Amino acid sequence: MRVWHRVGSSGVLHAKMLAADRHTALLGSATLTDRALSDNTELGVGLRDPNVVEPLVEHFHWLLAPENNIMRLA
Repeated sequence: MRVWHRVGSSGVLHAKMLAADRHTALLGSATLTDRALSDNTELGVGLRDPNVVEPLVEHFHWLLAPENNIMRLA
């Protein structure tokens, strides 16, 4: 797992996406810690449509591209 932070901001990205590949992903709000998963009420949706997942993966690749200077590896 890699954790990324926005460049020049102390804010955080609340939405999370876990992509297994370009066909299957989990999109949700849960922070993946024991406390958050046991104490918080969160929402997530499993996506299994490449027409939906692939554009999400491409968008995250764009956000993470060093030349765009939007996100940095923690």
